[in-house]
Amino acid sequence: MNNIQLKAAIIDRLNEQCDLPFLDEAQEGALLSTLVTHALNLIPVSLLPLMLDSTDGLTILEFEKHRGEVVDYINNIVDIPYVVESVEARFISTAITAMLIPLLKGESVE
Repeated sequence: MNNIQLKAAIIDRLNEQCDLPFLDEAQEGALLSTLVTHALNLIPVSLLPLMLDSTDGLTILEFEKHRGEVVDYINNIVDIPYVVESVEARFISTAITAMLIPLLKGESVE
């Protein structure tokens, strides 16, 4: 899936989940498109699949896959002085796990 398709899929999924009663569907879609477009400028391309998967919660497999990707990405950026990489990765993994757990929905039966 290319970035344009991924962006459209994220917007569609969010639009399915969101209902802003003061906007009609077209306005809601336009607002979400603007927000997602701006957000995508700040998010690394490698993490876009996480955005798509998390719009309806994460399965256990998605959780494990994305947790590892996010931990690796952040561990390449963050450097905690005087802490070895393996310990640093555990700190980051603990924080990322705490952030992703609310998105965990369990195995999908769909």
